[in-house]
Amino acid sequence: MQPVYLTGHSRPVRKVMFNSDGDLLFTCSDDGTVCMYNTYDCARVGVFNVKEAIKSMDVTKDSKYVLAAGVTFGFCIFNTLNGEELVRTSLPTKNIQTKHIEFALGDQKFLIVFDHMKRSYIKVYDFKQALINKDNKGENEIAGPQDHIIT
Repeated sequence: MQPVYLTGHSRPVRKVMFNSDGDLLFTCSDDGTVCMYNTYDCARVGVFNVKEAIKSMDVTKDSKYVLAAGVTFGFCIFNTLNGEELVRTSLPTKNIQTKHIEFALGDQKFLIVFDHMKRSYIKVYDFKQALINKDNKGENEIAGPQDHIIT
């Protein structure tokens, strides 16, 4: 086995993940892009531009959509087949710092974790509603002190 060197980012990479089939590899970076690679020949087959540093991302089980969280604004949803940005949603508060984004099992919901004024928040979204309603405010929100367990 030999190491594989992938090129595609100009700034530090924040997350690397496979899709559920293992045939695609996704990377996100501080350069504001998510790159998609074919794992068979390591060719870059897609670039999704968020236009700001990306801290976290996730991909649907069927690999049709990629979800990317910009550090200070919210999230984007991209169609992986044609690269189209389907949704760009800002979180309702200013001066946030996004920590994590992730699909729930089954891809029907996703959550975004962010900090604002020394408090941590978890916001839950319905995926189908997020695709339809560009101004989606989310379903539920849980808040608590930063760096403490939220109960």
